[in-house]
Amino acid sequence: DRTRKPFFGDKSGANFQLLLDSVNLRREEIFITNSALCNPRTRTGANRKPSKTEIKNCADFLRRQIELINPRIIATLGAVALEAVKRIAPH
Repeated sequence: DRTRKPFFGDKSGANFQLLLDSVNLRREEIFITNSALCNPRTRTGANRKPSKTEIKNCADFLRRQIELINPRIIATLGAVALEAVKRIAPH
């Protein structure tokens, strides 16, 4: 939230940057989004995993984003992202 960049500014961001560096990609060359576009929080303000309802609520927006960008490749990073893409994939 602080940086307004997904996968940036924490341990997962550092690991993601190492991955990008290892294949000679820059963040400016790719599009990164989240399965739930709001950042769900616990009562104490910490990030938490989005619920299936939150993923469902964001599904149409995620589908439209992907349609507009029309990427050659979609890489899901984790179970939440995979669940979101499965929800919007054509059957």
